[in-house]
This record gives sequence, structure tokens and C-alpha cells, in this order.
Amino acid sequence: MYPELDTPALVIDLDAVRANIMEMAKAAAKHGVRLRPHIKTHKMPELARMQLDAGAGGITCAKLGEAEVMADAGIDDILLAFPVWGEPKLRRLAALRERARIRVSLDSPEVAAGLGRLGGPPVEVLVEVDTGQHRLGRPPGRPTADLVAEIAAVPGVEVVGLLTLAGHAYHARTPAELEETARREGEDLVATAELCAVDGIELREISVGSTPTARAAGRHAGAAHPRPCLLGRQPLRPRLRRRERAGHHRTPRRGPRRGPLTKEGTSCGDWPASGC
Repeated sequence: MYPELDTPALVIDLDAVRANIMEMAKAAAKHGVRLRPHIKTHKMPELARMQLDAGAGGITCAKLGEAEVMADAGIDDILLAFPVWGEPKLRRLAALRERARIRVSLDSPEVAAGLGRLGGPPVEVLVEVDTGQHRLGRPPGRPTADLVAEIAAVPGVEVVGLLTLAGHAYHARTPAELEETARREGEDLVATAELCAVDGIELREISVGSTPTARAAGRHAGAAHPRPCLLGRQPLRPRLRRRERAGHHRTPRRGPRRGPLTKEGTSCGDWPASGC
């Protein structure tokens, strides 16, 4: 196919990348939400810049190393979607905050206490909510509202919002199941934010989304709570795993066939393309 290239080599179809980026940007604009794509798969400042130029309101990183690379490239609005723990990492975070706006997700007062010791302006944090993946966070509703109150009382941090990853959406077998997962994650976070407001803690942002639910998450969060003060500030945080690796060819693995690949590279079985 490309005889001039030695292997291994990463080949990127930029036309497909641009189409994927624009599709997600249009989906976010349609639902009146702000897109904050996750860069943990492509890890490339050039692709992150393309996403920002298409309208993304910042990026999401999975680890400090990724955030440092992006900040080195001049990207200055980063959500670090994993708790930062331990003095070495806290020192790196402190240095990173000197050159970029960094927000951190967390699910414990202990992590918040470490962030609060960094000094300088309060660290903006989003409290993670467990909407079904059972990886991080407490269940939505009162358990999370109580956790928000605990973290908000920690000196040196400011709770600005809620965050969830509906990773369990990958187990959905039909478009209807995906739609229901997206509806639940949006409505659960909005209802939890309302409880926090009753407790006297106003949250500015609700962060939802995963690759399977990205197209629907913003719609359901908006339908559940059509208040511009929330809708206008919700970052939709899709994980663009295979979507931005169009042109990347993998060796077939043994096991059950999961269906043909669409032009986005996502296995959809017999589902219509719009449902993937």
C-alpha cells in the first residue's frame, strides 16, 4: 500500500480525521454543549489543535505526562480526568499550573487535601460520579452531594462541577441501550447538581460522555434540565478512541466477529451507521 514506508508505521487518513472531528463538533453545537475531547488515544498536539480549531473548549487528558506534552505545545485549558495522588505528582501539577489552566477530577477528600496544599489560586476540581461503570466516584444523588460538600470544605480547592464516564456503555448491544445509558448519565448528573444547589453549592459544569454515548449525551442532559446556566457550560467529553485512528490497520484477532467496520472504524454489527 505504501511501499516507501518501513514498518511499523502509523498511517493517518487526515480526510477521515477532519470528518470525524467536524462530526463531533457539529453534534456538540447542535445540543448547545461545549466539547472537551479526550486525547488519551491520539496523544498528538497536532490533532488536539485541530479539535480546538474546530470549536472544542479545551481538552481532556488521562495523566500528567499527557497534560505536560499538551502544555508544551501551547494548549492551555486542560482537564486532568484522574485523581492526582502523591508528592512527586503534586509537584509536577504545581509546575503545570504555572503555564496552563488545569482542572482535576477526583472522588475523595484525601485527594482534595493534597491539591489544597499546592498554594496559589484554588485548584478547580470536578467530582466524579459513578453512573454505572463502578470505577470511581459514589452513586448519583445524595451520596455524591454529600461528597461534594465534604470536598468543598477543603481549603485550597473549588468544586466547579460533576463528571462521569459511562464506560459501561461499551457493553450495550443495541442503539436503544446506548440511548438509555446516555439519558441516565445526563439526568443523574443534573439531578445531583440540583441537590448540591439545595445544599448551597452551585456547580457551573456537568461533564458527560463516552465514545458510544457521545452523540446522545448532550441531548439528554439538555432535555433533562433546559437551564441555560447549565447547558451553556456543559463540556461533552467523548473518548474518540478508534474514530481518530482512521487508516490504522490492526492484525485481526481470534474470537467472535463483532461486525463490519464503518468509515469511523467503530464496530457496529448490523446497526445503522447513525446508531454507532
